[in-house]
Amino acid sequence: MRLRPTLVPLAAFAALCAAAPAALAQPSSTAAARGQVIKGLVHASGARCNGLFEGVKSGVCTHGPDAAPLGRDVRKPRSTAELRHVAGLTSPAGTARTTPGTVTAPADGSGAIVCDGDGVSGKRVQVLYVVASDQPDRYLSLVDALGQYTLRADGQLNTSARKSGSMRHFRFVTDGDGAGGCVLDIQRVAIGAADDDSWDPMIAALKAQGYNRPDRKYLIYADANVYCGMGSYYVDSQPGQANVANGTRPEYARVDAGCWNYGEAHELMHTLGGVQTDAPHATPGGHCFYETESLTKKARRRP
Repeated sequence: MRLRPTLVPLAAFAALCAAAPAALAQPSSTAAARGQVIKGLVHASGARCNGLFEGVKSGVCTHGPDAAPLGRDVRKPRSTAELRHVAGLTSPAGTARTTPGTVTAPADGSGAIVCDGDGVSGKRVQVLYVVASDQPDRYLSLVDALGQYTLRADGQLNTSARKSGSMRHFRFVTDGDGAGGCVLDIQRVAIGAADDDSWDPMIAALKAQGYNRPDRKYLIYADANVYCGMGSYYVDSQPGQANVANGTRPEYARVDAGCWNYGEAHELMHTLGGVQTDAPHATPGGHCFYETESLTKKARRRP
C-alpha cells in the first residue's frame, strides 16, 4: 500500500508541500484555530518513532497536526446543511447508504470507489465516521456526503498519478450491492465523551473497539472541532513489503469536520509513507518544499 512521494499531486496537497513543523511555533490562539494541538503527544527519542511525535496512550507515531488553510478556524462548527452543500448534495439524505463503486477504474484523473475482489480481503482503507457520546450523531445525515469527500480524495490521487502516465486508486473496504457492483463501506463508531478531545485518546478508543488491523489504513471522519488533520507516519523508505507502511501495523488518518473535503487525501498519504525524510525536497516533518519553490519560480517569471 506504500506510494512513492512522486505521486503526491502538488496542487492538491499544497499543505503537504508548504507546511512544516515550524507551524507549531505560532501564537497559541492562532495555532489552536488552525488545529495545531499537540496535547497527548510527546517527542519520541527511540528508534520506533525516530524523532517524531508519539501518542502517550496509543503508541502511534505521527508527524504531528497539519495546519488548516489560512483564514479557517477549525474550532468553528459546520452545520449539516453546509457539509452537505460542500459535497454537492443539497437535498436531504437519501436511502443510499453511501457512494456506489465501479468495476472500471477511470484513467482520466477522476476519482472512483473501485470494486476489487470481495471488498474486504487484503490491505485496504477502512472509512470511519467517529463521534463522541456528548456530540450529536450525524451519521445518517452525512454518510452520503462523506462518500463524496472520499471520492474526491481518490480523484486527487489519480490526478497525481496521471502526471506520470499512471493510474492509481485507493483500495477501500466495500460491500456488494447485489447488482455486480459495490458501495463504499463507512462505519459509524461511537467513542467516549472526552475521546475526541485530542489524537491519542481517539486512536486508543478505536483500537479498543477492534479497529487495529495491520492490513488497514483507517480514514477517520471525526465529527469534532479540534484539528484540521493528522496522520500516522513512520520513517522507512526501504522498498518492498518489509516497509513499515505496507501492513505491519494499523495506521490512522484523522480529519476533523473543519477540514472535511480538504485533508482526506493528505492524511492518507502520510499513512502510505509520504513524504519520507530522504525523499527529494522533503522536510523533517513529512512534508516537502517543492510546491513553494515552484510557485516562487512562476511568480518571478511573471511580468
